[in-house]
Amino acid sequence: GDENWHLSMMKNNRDETPLIRAIKSRAGRQVVDALLGADGGSLAALDENSFGASALHLILRHEYYDAAVAISILKAAPSTAALRDANRILPIQLACANSLQREIILAIAIIDLPIDLGSKDDVILRNNFGASWWFLLCESNDKYVDIVTEILALCSHPQKMALCLTVAGSSNEETAVSCATPLCKSALREGLRFLGRFEFTSGDNNNFASSQKVQKFDAIDYGPVNNPFTGEKKVSLICYGSNEVYLREAKHLQERKLDLKFYEEFEHFAIGDVDDSNIPSGAKLHHCVAVIKSKLSLSRVVAGMPRNHEYRTDLNLLKRYFSKVKSIMFRVGEGIYKLHACNIIHGQIDSHSIMKFGDRWKITGLCGSAVKGDPFSMTRLGAHSPPE
Repeated sequence: GDENWHLSMMKNNRDETPLIRAIKSRAGRQVVDALLGADGGSLAALDENSFGASALHLILRHEYYDAAVAISILKAAPSTAALRDANRILPIQLACANSLQREIILAIAIIDLPIDLGSKDDVILRNNFGASWWFLLCESNDKYVDIVTEILALCSHPQKMALCLTVAGSSNEETAVSCATPLCKSALREGLRFLGRFEFTSGDNNNFASSQKVQKFDAIDYGPVNNPFTGEKKVSLICYGSNEVYLREAKHLQERKLDLKFYEEFEHFAIGDVDDSNIPSGAKLHHCVAVIKSKLSLSRVVAGMPRNHEYRTDLNLLKRYFSKVKSIMFRVGEGIYKLHACNIIHGQIDSHSIMKFGDRWKITGLCGSAVKGDPFSMTRLGAHSPPE
């Protein structure tokens, strides 16, 4: 064993190991595989010649390039993907500079990722790896955004988050997503989208649970992949981990054609067995309802009204208040009437559930309502329970 190890690491008068000599003489994959498989073969792959280049650096040069041999070296000694030569050049930089096949660039990038791809749920960080990923994101001028997208497709949501938040070094506080070039940054953001369209934000509603099997998340909706919105819409995602709860609290809203002039806009999504790596918190979801958000509720308007009642002596101001209140209450009343006509009972109508969308005041909080005769969730009951 020791004798074979010495044979693998022996060097000629040009400071070349048998592996380096085989590469330079273009001996081919079979010979290289035999040398790599011998005792000390992986160490020979890591060894640097007098010019500070490893076997992988050498095989990626035009005069010696052999894709099959490059893959063999990466398999035998994965850490070669993270080695820099005497000029601080990474193998991936050499491969890109020489316009080698994208399969080789992809292989180097995957092997040099800063995370363990095999650990989908609990992210395992790999020390001394990740420079190739940083190069693709931040230093390749978006030339390899397709490779970035392909790598993200292999990752779970926690892994994608880790790849976005990786840093270039221990002294560097800038994350990959903050430094990425424009198209790569867009690929990172798109890669994190739930159902290909929703990007989770850090709003107050995140992970708010209205019941044990219902979770609510703030998100931005960019629209369907094949027909994206020109802008972005802020939504609340109401996620149902129980098919039974969804059928009781939300399904009836999809079955009845409600007039959205009076109600918040929403869209239903059946998750089922869809393999979406970006499901929040890794939960098993059956259904999801995206509800358009509003910034202004009637409760906020009421809270902003003068408290000293001086406006009551100003007839013009008082008339404006009454006119506005009449308009809003008439619309709310009509909305409640139409809801009841569809055999739906809201169950929680108050000033917090009346919100403004553009120039219209609408009833919100429809998820959790009930079909007439069916029970409400216990979380729905309170000071504003029916009759309404």
